[in-house]
Amino acid sequence: MRLRSFLLRGLRVPATVLALLVLSGGLPLGSGQPLAASPGQPQTDQTGWFPFVLPWDDAAPTLTDASDLLLDAAGQDPASLIDVRGRVVTTADGHFAFSNTGRRARFWGTNLTFSAAFPPSPDYPPAPGEFGDVHAAEKLASRLAKLGFNAVRLHHMDHSGRPAGIWLDPWQDTLALDPVQLGRLDYLIYQLRRHAIYVDLNLHVSRQFTLNDGVTDADRFDQTHSPYNQGATLFDPVMIALQQRYVGQLLAHVNPYTGLAYRDDPAIFTVETTNEDSFGRSFAGDALNFDPADPRSFPAFYSQELDGWSRLSAAGPRINRLRNPGFEAGFDDWHLWVAGASQAAAETAAGGLAGGQALRVAVTQSDGVPWHVQLIQAGLALQEGRAYRLSFAARGDAPGTVYAAVMRDAAPWDALGWSAALNLTTSWVTRTVEFTATETVFGQARVSFDLGATTGVYWFDQFSFQEVDAFRGWQGWLEDRYGSTAALAAAWAPASAAPETELLANGSFEAGQTAWDTSLHEAARATWTVDATTATSGTHSLRVDVTQVDGIDWHVQLGQGGLAVQTGQRYRLRFDARASAAGAIGANVKQNHAPWGGLGLWGTAELTTAWQTFEFIFRATADDADAQVGFDIGQAVLVIWFDAVSLTPYNPVGLLPGESLEAGNVRRIRRTELEAFTPQRLRDTLHFYDDVQRAYFTEMRSVIRSVFSGLEPSGGLVREREQPAKASSPTRQATILGLEAERLASGFPLNTGTASDNLTDISAMADLDFVDNHYYWDHPWWLGVPAWSPTGWIISNQAWVNSPFAGLFDTAVAAVKGKPFTVTEFNQPFPNRYAVEAPIFFATVGAFQDWDGVFQFDYASDQNDYDATRVMNFFDLAGNPLATAMMPVAARLFLGGAIAPAPAQTDLSFTRAERYDSAAYGWSGGLGDFLRQAKGAADAALFGGRLRIADLDAATPVTPSLPAPAGPIYRSAGGQLTWDVSDPARGVFTFDGPQAQGAVGFMAGRSVALANLALAVSPNTAQFAAVTLQSRDGLPLATSTAMLLGVFTRVENTGQVWNAGETSLDDRWGAAPALIEPISLTLTLTVTNPAAVQLWALDATGAKLAAIPMQVVGPAQAWFTINTAVSGSVWYAAGRRQRTLLPWVGRDAAATGQQTVYFAVGRSLAAPALTAGREGQDVSLSWPPVPGAKLYQVYRAVNAPYFVPTTPYSITYTPVFRDLGATGDPAANFTYIVTAANRFGESAMGKRIGEFDFALAAGQP
Repeated sequence: MRLRSFLLRGLRVPATVLALLVLSGGLPLGSGQPLAASPGQPQTDQTGWFPFVLPWDDAAPTLTDASDLLLDAAGQDPASLIDVRGRVVTTADGHFAFSNTGRRARFWGTNLTFSAAFPPSPDYPPAPGEFGDVHAAEKLASRLAKLGFNAVRLHHMDHSGRPAGIWLDPWQDTLALDPVQLGRLDYLIYQLRRHAIYVDLNLHVSRQFTLNDGVTDADRFDQTHSPYNQGATLFDPVMIALQQRYVGQLLAHVNPYTGLAYRDDPAIFTVETTNEDSFGRSFAGDALNFDPADPRSFPAFYSQELDGWSRLSAAGPRINRLRNPGFEAGFDDWHLWVAGASQAAAETAAGGLAGGQALRVAVTQSDGVPWHVQLIQAGLALQEGRAYRLSFAARGDAPGTVYAAVMRDAAPWDALGWSAALNLTTSWVTRTVEFTATETVFGQARVSFDLGATTGVYWFDQFSFQEVDAFRGWQGWLEDRYGSTAALAAAWAPASAAPETELLANGSFEAGQTAWDTSLHEAARATWTVDATTATSGTHSLRVDVTQVDGIDWHVQLGQGGLAVQTGQRYRLRFDARASAAGAIGANVKQNHAPWGGLGLWGTAELTTAWQTFEFIFRATADDADAQVGFDIGQAVLVIWFDAVSLTPYNPVGLLPGESLEAGNVRRIRRTELEAFTPQRLRDTLHFYDDVQRAYFTEMRSVIRSVFSGLEPSGGLVREREQPAKASSPTRQATILGLEAERLASGFPLNTGTASDNLTDISAMADLDFVDNHYYWDHPWWLGVPAWSPTGWIISNQAWVNSPFAGLFDTAVAAVKGKPFTVTEFNQPFPNRYAVEAPIFFATVGAFQDWDGVFQFDYASDQNDYDATRVMNFFDLAGNPLATAMMPVAARLFLGGAIAPAPAQTDLSFTRAERYDSAAYGWSGGLGDFLRQAKGAADAALFGGRLRIADLDAATPVTPSLPAPAGPIYRSAGGQLTWDVSDPARGVFTFDGPQAQGAVGFMAGRSVALANLALAVSPNTAQFAAVTLQSRDGLPLATSTAMLLGVFTRVENTGQVWNAGETSLDDRWGAAPALIEPISLTLTLTVTNPAAVQLWALDATGAKLAAIPMQVVGPAQAWFTINTAVSGSVWYAAGRRQRTLLPWVGRDAAATGQQTVYFAVGRSLAAPALTAGREGQDVSLSWPPVPGAKLYQVYRAVNAPYFVPTTPYSITYTPVFRDLGATGDPAANFTYIVTAANRFGESAMGKRIGEFDFALAAGQP
């Protein structure tokens, strides 16, 4: 059996929490063709669904145009506005502002990623296979402005080469920038600034270093849990120097279209040093330790480098930047170069220094030139002024002289700090040399031996190459902190032990299935039997035959309940298991009763066909007298065996036997085992990571600010590296970067894009200019297949609105007092059917929490998708008409001041110990989990006030007093936001401000009443929708003359095919066009002068398409019915007509006894020819048909010649009307007003309504 250890604490990782696993990589695409649904694969009935194809280059100034949000005042020239405002800076009160005007700066942004960040331009036209419009950048910038984006985050630029990245030849190295891609980037930034759109420039995102960059074992990161070298980029000096070099290449570059270097361009408002790369995230994801049994673990070299070394250990630094140093892998990574008349051969042979393999080089012919036979290992990096140590063992079959050097691996082939003649003897001699590099080179340094002076046989073994001042890492940090192993052991010593008494009964199934419970749900099927043919404890095991699954693992469960657990107590769950085929199962400890909540353990065990022992150590998160050990085993059809299941209390340990600073073997614990160790060991582990990443961000910030002036906001973590005192001066940094230090001023804020939700990372980011976070609801994830595979992905496809404050509270508590706060990535990815929630949540909650920037992820990831007419992937706006149509609405909610900030701020305080203790909570050590579990905070505190961290070094722990509204109908402070889960399965969220109101949630069969907007939705229509109403003229909705109504449901591609559980499309993404689900609803507007209100459906550019009939149903209420299937739109314009009645202009010739009928004609495009008459006691009206009119509304007043029409007296669909009995009372006077609405007609002024008004008066002249 093989022992595997898993130690977890916290909650299950549901798909909703996987939103925090932001994996910005390749995106799966469907075939583009509709596929027939097979049995068990539902295909939505799309009958009545309608296309709403948004022109990709539309920038028409219609009602949906939100580009006014990019200006400070109407009439400003956007092309010059950025220069007028000055730089974006941070303010003492924790916001962004413009340096020249002092006005607050706030950003509603999107991301352009991969090739979408490099659109073709007139100077750099498209190559075959690229987007074919040379004006793409201009059109894209105009389009983004119309959608209301005033900032664009340029992301994943460093991923690859043309067209998707900036590198000239990334397969070779990532040292040279592609001039075509750089030129396209220049032009895009130029076009963005012309529209007053700011740029967030990302540095390290998905750069994949190569061996030719001089990065040790760069190829070992492939397929690991550390994509894009994450983790190592924070401490490895070569990777850090390469990042600094890129800073110089990019920020010192002069944009020919603006005449400004990037560092001097105020349009570039921030630089992010690195994206989603922090020790807090890597620790949570168990991505910092090498595991020889796990090919996806952190590479061995970098794990050893992070382990570091102690001066108490005689061994010194242990890293080795040479590959295959002892030739145990043959001649791999070495090269024998032979020239001239010389002849030589190399082979590995026994007889090495330590008895293993060694390299034998036989020079069988010499032409007298030593360098005509060279033994080489190339691909090294050197940094000028840094000391290096080279060590190797060598001998000859006969005494002889060879020549060695660390030199340039290119012309002029000169030494870079060391060269020497070596006199070899017949005995092994280990030589160690130290030298100082004379130049900075990346990947073009080599260790070289010239062997061709004479014939002879030369032997080499045990090479080592390292920095003399190599990163001291964990061992050095512990030495500096404690000084001795004894002091370390005392600090980590455990407290008193508790009895480890067995809590389970019949854990070895020797009594059959006694004490164990089994359950099946839905379509899942399985049988349980006791197996006497295989066991690890006793003679029996439990066999589970899973014969049918439905995609939900917990639909087949094995468990034992009735267990008592206590809050804070550690427990160990241990069991043996095997399966008929490899696969994962879930192991948990949860409530044995409703609501079946977790009690501290939701783990995963990877079974194989051999028996293994699995161990989980966790801390109970609540007292419960009826807890359950459970196994979720409905993942696949297979057979599983269990034995030796045990649950006992557990006592943590401090220093393990044999660990010492002298031996340099004190392990860095992993998050999966943190509960096995004492609290101080955990604190020190996180404190070490904290210090290291702080040093990285401090150094990067110093480089950007002191050498490359002009940028100010950048959020990241800061640290004082141990060695950079030698490289901290501006001159030194400029040398590293290969640039001249022109100025040493500071200009823009810096940030990381780290997406941190844990206190370790947040506290480090708080040292920078602003704090950033990312959040995704229902991010796709992959089960049993590589991430980003086109098949095998799933989502939960659950509505966010049914989980009030989920994720949003966790996001908000990362904000730090006195620092701007941004969310530079959010999304509710397709095909989640409820995705209309996310833009509204982030816009309204972001405004309420007074955040400084919110960025949707992403607009496009492939430039060829700019003009897509179907949804191409999980995230893009391009091709997704519904998500795109919501952007101007969301932009106005966030930027337009429609939602007021919370009236009060709530401060949070934490001690240094809590910064690290909090890592043990939840599945990722998130601050939200810590606040909930350790501090008793409620997520509803999101609605109680603006949440800010005020102190990260409090002297004593503080239990925060967080105001939080009571549910299930939660109302925010100030009353503008409401989250209603009174029906837990049919939540609804509303916002209610003077200039913007709306609702999102399960709307079918529901009525919602807001201050000026009331909705009533049929039960037999789309179940889920967002409806929004916004003023477009700056006036309150009650008096606004221009309002935008949005009605948003869900989108699917034509013919897309779901899996049986409707949690995945796999690669059945369907075809164009994308279709929108229709909905039927009525809405009532409470406004002044409702009779003047008109409503039009808008087309995909925002131009008027068709009028919607209106009725006045009260003294201040206009009533409309909307069926989006009929109107074919998600946008509607609500406005007011201006009616002016003229004096009487004519008299009907047919008098009716004592009564004469008069009429007046109002202003119109064409005055109608009206006829009126009396037929008996009836009044008949008729008029010529109006081309395109859908209906005519007749209003009547008695004894009121002039009146404001309210409720129509009658509606007719033909141009005639007969008022029965109207003249029966000779003493009464009747006035009629008739209105008619046309289709829009084209004119030189654009599209406008054509309508006419006229009135009839009955009575004496």
